[in-house]
Amino acid sequence: MKRLVTLFICVCAYATGWAQSAVLTLDECRQKAREHYPEVAQYDLIDKSEKFTLSTAAILWAPQININGQASWQNVVPSFPEQMLQLLQATGIEMKGLNKDQYRVGVDIYQHIWDGGISHAQREEAKAKAAQQRAAIDADLETVEERVDELYFSILLLEKQQFSLQATLALLDTNGMQLEAMLRRGVALQADMDQLRAKLLQTRQSQTNLEAAKTNYRKMLEFFIGQSLENVTLVEPIEPEQKLPTYDNAHYKLFDAQQRLFDAQNKKVNSALQPKIGLFATGFYGYPGYNMFENMLNSDWSWNMMVGVKFSWSLTPFYTLRNNREQISVGRQQVEVQKQIYTFNQDLKAQTESSEIQRLRKLIEQDNEIVLLRQSLRAGQEKKLKHGTVNTTDLLQYITDEQVAVSSRNSHEIELLKALYKTQRL
Repeated sequence: MKRLVTLFICVCAYATGWAQSAVLTLDECRQKAREHYPEVAQYDLIDKSEKFTLSTAAILWAPQININGQASWQNVVPSFPEQMLQLLQATGIEMKGLNKDQYRVGVDIYQHIWDGGISHAQREEAKAKAAQQRAAIDADLETVEERVDELYFSILLLEKQQFSLQATLALLDTNGMQLEAMLRRGVALQADMDQLRAKLLQTRQSQTNLEAAKTNYRKMLEFFIGQSLENVTLVEPIEPEQKLPTYDNAHYKLFDAQQRLFDAQNKKVNSALQPKIGLFATGFYGYPGYNMFENMLNSDWSWNMMVGVKFSWSLTPFYTLRNNREQISVGRQQVEVQKQIYTFNQDLKAQTESSEIQRLRKLIEQDNEIVLLRQSLRAGQEKKLKHGTVNTTDLLQYITDEQVAVSSRNSHEIELLKALYKTQRL
């Protein structure tokens, strides 16, 4: 029904031309607030950081190439025993021995065959960390949306109160004209007229205060959504169904992302314990080379190369294994406690909102009856005014009572909408 009424008002406003303003819904305000909030820029930064980290982890599987050079002098070099040198000289071979100054320029290449799963663990950790950071932003943005909801519903309430005050002003104006006519005929006193005018001024003051408050709230909402609300009408949302807690909002996703990050960190700790196997190749040009006997005969530089399989197993990670695992375990427990606390608060909030919704529905039913009664009583007083049998003070009191009743109903209706939308986040 409310949806039809809202649609009818919008169509009439467009057709008659009295409202050329744009309209904005609660969901649109939420989306604009998410897009405008400065923290949203971190999404792109997280994506870039994740991409760089994954790229770095992938590089571990690329061949590791080191170019090196060396020039050295040593006081002792390998040499033959004196007796062997004499035998070689007897055969005509002059064995000079190695020079004490040595030079080489070369390259070392290493290629992983098995890295113990460390690169895979690093990639998984990078993905889990990025997911946890995104989930943290989502949780923050959900809090921003809650603040937008508060402002949005506050503006709607102020507009409703303004509308009811406008109706009260119309009643006062109508009765004021009636009282003026009676004053001219001499059947009313000037004090009655002054009393009504004072009430009229008080109501206009209230209208001014409401307008100032609404302007302030609209400016705050503009700040959140990054858009001017001038000539923009906020649409009253339809009443949603009451929702039970589902435990799947942004905060629960954050808890899950934190646990997955601990899983990835645990895998990284375990993979650091594994041995590593790889292929290697070493080549250099210099003196002396691998052929030591040849270099004892001459000082010529030569090309030298070696290839093979390398096995390594560092025992250092075993020293910190227990502490690392305990640290991860403590982190898991902390997140689990935070999740339990949050769930407790959510369940408590769900019970509170459920009781509040029931209370507000009953109050609105009573408000409708009270408003009808107040309208009937006020109308009866107005009939008496026409016959000159009513006290102006009594009439103004009945008008005030009706205004209070309508204002109370407006407040309860907006509070009910707000409470129902709160349940959508549980």
